[in-house]
Amino acid sequence: MIQLVIVGDHNPQYESHKATDMCIPLATAEMGIDVETQWISTRELSTSDISSFDALIVATGVYEDQSAVLDALRMAREGKIPTLAMCGGFQFMIIEYARNVLGLKEVGHAEFDSGLKEHIIAPLQCSLRGLEAPVSILRDSQVGEIYQAAGSEEKFYCSFGLAPRYAPIFADSPLRFVGYDYEGQLRITELPVHPFFIGTLFVPQARALKGSSHPLINELLRVACKRRQGLGGLSSSQLP
Repeated sequence: MIQLVIVGDHNPQYESHKATDMCIPLATAEMGIDVETQWISTRELSTSDISSFDALIVATGVYEDQSAVLDALRMAREGKIPTLAMCGGFQFMIIEYARNVLGLKEVGHAEFDSGLKEHIIAPLQCSLRGLEAPVSILRDSQVGEIYQAAGSEEKFYCSFGLAPRYAPIFADSPLRFVGYDYEGQLRITELPVHPFFIGTLFVPQARALKGSSHPLINELLRVACKRRQGLGGLSSSQLP
């Protein structure tokens, strides 16, 4: 049994949260595995031990406890917990990495961190909220291998992304930029030294609203299976 935690302040009225609830059953039915899914609100994160879980999804939405989300992402990154962060989770993945790996302690989010001068996450030139848009993918990347394609059409729910002036700072860092829009703006990141640490500005599980699974969700669960096997929880015959 794979233990999956979804970080976010769950609201069943959010379309993206509905899609998140729908995507796991679709993936598990397709892959033939058992997954126990648990939402953890950001208020509960500080008292939760995420190291006991096999995989982590950082969902969309406004987080009541933003510091707890940053701490969870750091623990997942350092603890090699398979992690997929999208939309707001993607934005906070960028902030966490910039602060704790690149040493940019004063960077923040333009929507929430008005007291900081440096906003590494800034308003997009054009809001993508509710839109489907093409994303180009580097084929020589982990994400490219997962998609087996050089591009995809994806659903977005956001109005903020990486401020372009900060992109060069990541050029020589392990965090890799592997997906872009048609104007070359960042849409996907990955950390190749990690089993699965991927961020997307779009919401992969939105495909569940049309009854389809998504390769990133499937791969997250597949890597979680392998991690559980390494902990003694699955036999090789049980891996998808």
